[in-house]
Amino acid sequence: MPSLAAVQEYNSSVSSAATRPIGVFVGGTSGIGRGMARAFARHHKGNARLIIIGRNKAAADALIASLPAPADRLSEFVPCEASLMRNIDAACAQLAKRDVDRINYLVLTVGEFNTLSGEKTEEGLNKIFAAMFFGRFRWIENLAPALDRAAEAGEEAKVMSVARAGKGGPVDWDDLDFTRNALRRLQSEVPTFQDLMLQGFAKRHPKVAFTHSYPGPVWTPLFMRSKSWIVRILGYLVAPLFWLISVTEDESGEYMMYGIYRSPSGFSSVGQRGDVVQGYQGSDEEIEKMWNYAYSRPNVPYQK
Repeated sequence: MPSLAAVQEYNSSVSSAATRPIGVFVGGTSGIGRGMARAFARHHKGNARLIIIGRNKAAADALIASLPAPADRLSEFVPCEASLMRNIDAACAQLAKRDVDRINYLVLTVGEFNTLSGEKTEEGLNKIFAAMFFGRFRWIENLAPALDRAAEAGEEAKVMSVARAGKGGPVDWDDLDFTRNALRRLQSEVPTFQDLMLQGFAKRHPKVAFTHSYPGPVWTPLFMRSKSWIVRILGYLVAPLFWLISVTEDESGEYMMYGIYRSPSGFSSVGQRGDVVQGYQGSDEEIEKMWNYAYSRPNVPYQK
């Protein structure tokens, strides 16, 4: 695995085919997403436009103000509660109104452990999967035309979904909603959902790079801010040990941007240092099954 120094040296030398690259960071107001956003602006010497999407305007404003010029003036915040598909559609429509006709980098870190129960959103989806799977699918599907336009113009067109690349196993196709043995299955099947989803997009948009990443242990407020008291207690109990084995959000941002910069068109997977790992390679039948499930299961019509 590459050292942090080697990764930083590589990242400091990146350039863009775009006059001013546009990066959209969904979940960019904290944690890994914030670290990636800061790294992206720094690597491009401030000559970039960032769209920060999340719930916390104050955090987004602070992040944007900290960016090097002129990114601090060109970047903006789009509010979105991303567990609802209609909110995602509205946020994507806002991007079009703000003259975001091309996207060079789409980074998806949205999703957190709000609950260990089967709590549903008002749209009828499990609250965890709504943002982490169905929502991420919808962001990509809605914004794919802007990525395609960047690729057709000879610019970078890259997507990264930050989750658990390289950790996937077989899927129980008879129970995609995890109504049985959910806790036992989540660790191995959820990564496969991401792999198959991104492979489906890669088939439909062959000039775009779709990357699934695994950041490893990163010191973020993810567990501490959970609405579940069980998750918060667990977070506080493991915090000292976790701090010893984790990297900071800014270090993770360097590693993850290193991974996305180097990702070729098509599907790929990278690990916690941005190095290539082996993801779950689905059959054409599996890829299409997952695509159809991700597209249709929310039962919320697309605004097209």
